[in-house]
Amino acid sequence: MPPEVTLYSLVPAAIAVFAASLAKSTTGFGFALVSVPLLLLLWEPIYVVPIVIPLVLTTDILIVFNNRKALEPKRVAPMVVAGLTGIPLGAYILIAAQPEVLRLVIALLVLAAGTALLVGFTINIGRERLASGIAGLVSGVLASSTGISGPPVSLFMINQRWEKLTFRTSISLYFLFIDSFTMFMLAVTGALGFQTLQVSAALWLPVLLGYVLATRILPHIQQRLFIRLATVIVMGSGVVTIADVVR
Repeated sequence: MPPEVTLYSLVPAAIAVFAASLAKSTTGFGFALVSVPLLLLLWEPIYVVPIVIPLVLTTDILIVFNNRKALEPKRVAPMVVAGLTGIPLGAYILIAAQPEVLRLVIALLVLAAGTALLVGFTINIGRERLASGIAGLVSGVLASSTGISGPPVSLFMINQRWEKLTFRTSISLYFLFIDSFTMFMLAVTGALGFQTLQVSAALWLPVLLGYVLATRILPHIQQRLFIRLATVIVMGSGVVTIADVVR
């Protein structure tokens, strides 16, 4: 394992990824939002991201496989294609622009959009496939330029009031492709290796426990509460991002 990773640091890390898995397995997103800020208190970023991505991918696979009957591939496909297309563009923006300024602007927009949705304001979108593609493209660009990939697609699905099972499964399918590509790129660059995979393997049990608990909780969450919960998590990403930029 990496030298920074000790038995004592694995205990709080396990609690962090359990909470992250519970959040993501309930709504379909939010793993990095919950886990990364906490894990950064324990380990350096060069270790945290490669450790987290396989764990996120695990929950993506579990959600998609166990809810495959609820999948609507045609509805998600434009988002996936656009998201993967946007990743290289975001990498260019990362080099050419000031990512901290971009992160701050996006976080403020996320908070504004989340607040509007929380009070019941929605935009009537007729051409959903086109809009989902735009959301995916923005998400892909932000994934590689700022690390904030979830809000665009989440806000789109919240605005469209997707049913909770469709929402959860669809966004997990989207991130299954995005996270797989990210994991591949981390492996190619050498950031993800045997040592970080060892840590991920040590943290898989709390991730699985979080998923199991979420499957027990989800049937008792009504659609309206689910939408509010998802909106609050999206807004949380904005708050965490602002705090990270200004500290």
